Amino acid sequence: MDRGVPMNKIMFNNSSNMNRNSTKRVNRAVILLLMAISVTGYGCDDLLSVNNPGAIQEEDLTDASNEQLIVNGSLSEFQYAYDNLTLSASIFSDEIYTDHTNIDHREFALHNFRNTNALNNEAYANLHRARATADDGVTRLKGYLGAAADNSLNVAELLTNGGYAYTLLGEHFCESPVNGSKAYTSNELLDFALQRFDEAIAIATRASSTNPARATLILNTARVGAGRAALQKGDMQKAISYASQVPANFERAINRSTNSAREQAIMGYQWASASGAWASVSPTFRAKNDIRVRSTAASRPGLNGRPVFLPYLPYSFLGWNAATNDQTIALNARVKYSTGLEARYIVAEASGATAQTLAFVNERRQFAGKPAVTLSGAELMAELREQRSLDFFMSVHRHGDLRRYINLYKVDLFPKGNYPITTEQYGTNRCFIIPLSERSANPNLQ
Repeated sequence: MDRGVPMNKIMFNNSSNMNRNSTKRVNRAVILLLMAISVTGYGCDDLLSVNNPGAIQEEDLTDASNEQLIVNGSLSEFQYAYDNLTLSASIFSDEIYTDHTNIDHREFALHNFRNTNALNNEAYANLHRARATADDGVTRLKGYLGAAADNSLNVAELLTNGGYAYTLLGEHFCESPVNGSKAYTSNELLDFALQRFDEAIAIATRASSTNPARATLILNTARVGAGRAALQKGDMQKAISYASQVPANFERAINRSTNSAREQAIMGYQWASASGAWASVSPTFRAKNDIRVRSTAASRPGLNGRPVFLPYLPYSFLGWNAATNDQTIALNARVKYSTGLEARYIVAEASGATAQTLAFVNERRQFAGKPAVTLSGAELMAELREQRSLDFFMSVHRHGDLRRYINLYKVDLFPKGNYPITTEQYGTNRCFIIPLSERSANPNLQ
């Protein structure tokens, strides 16, 4: 089965049941899945290790001694959802094109898809699982800890995971219900994200003396996420306030491993299946000839026999090496999802065409071996967008960026015209949509 469309997972697309009865579904997800990924993302070496998922009963989640288990499960769900978006979100922007025989892939890639589309629905289910496990975990830990929750880094971690899940829902979906509610707009979903980031920042600040390294990691992650959500909404002052506090060298990445299919990086899986590979760097990005975005020099046939140029490891993943042109994307490749570099881009975009923005643009151009430019106004902001597209290639930023550019600046950079390898025309979908399963089962959407 092609991991890009895990049809055996489509049962999770009935997410209205999950939304309206999240606790039961969250428990099952935690019990079955939380042990799947090695969660070392926030620098703790003594994380709870459980080898037998079958030994964990649903009622155990009411036991306060399983606090770390719930935190690990939330992080596992968030990491899985984010990693899967490195493919689907890249396809929906102009980063990746596909040569696939599956109708769901073809209509999704063409921006003309139904509300039964498997890629759309999998993204919906994955993000809602990440959201629900984080929200449910916060509720459980606050119940366990009482007043001590106000100083719990575990609670702050869960809030940060939830903040990112809501941010991604707001960036990628036109609208979405939460727990069987009405459909919330993108901006309303981003507001939910900001509420969680703000609470995480407040808790991590209070608890910083208990574990300074972990508190700092959570603070920086939450501030980048909050800056990302505020920028997406167009709240420039708030975006600058969050992002300007993040060190330039900060980086946090999604964890992947070779232990199981679920743990593997989805783009690394494409490399492992190179004989049947179907994902290709788009002509738009191949033409940029930039060290941050690389692909195979020669094409190989996709599933329909059309040429595909498989991506090499981009700058947006850990381990990228400027001197190595052909780094394959390994099964344990780790995409950077929260960085000081992103915080600097947030500040630059929110500040506008200033001298500082020009200096930052030229710094990024110099990094890629390109000459400095002397631009101002709209041309400078266009170059900032160009550099951002290269620095965050295939890292689940581009689709949200394209929507923001239209909404805030009336700049439409979505792909148009002919699909790169066929005569078919791109459609006009600009965001992911609520699945039919949700619309059919949720009375608030009738």
